[in-house]
Amino acid sequence: MLFTAGDARSWAGHHRVVVIGQSEPLAREHSIVVVDPEFAAALTAVPCTADGEPCVEYRLTRDRDQVLDAATLLLHRVPPR
Repeated sequence: MLFTAGDARSWAGHHRVVVIGQSEPLAREHSIVVVDPEFAAALTAVPCTADGEPCVEYRLTRDRDQVLDAATLLLHRVPPR
């Protein structure tokens, strides 16, 4: 599943794509969420600037409840087929 504020055509056929508005907060984030019966992890990053230099603020968690919350929020954005 891929969420993008960019051109979805380049991903068509390779991934299921959900297009989001460029002004939405989700458009600034880069997230990877992995859930299986024995493992859960989420990595979310947001570009920032520190002392005039580009940087990235990120959070990594393996807390299953937090990961499931993140996955649920993203999956609610997926339209039905």
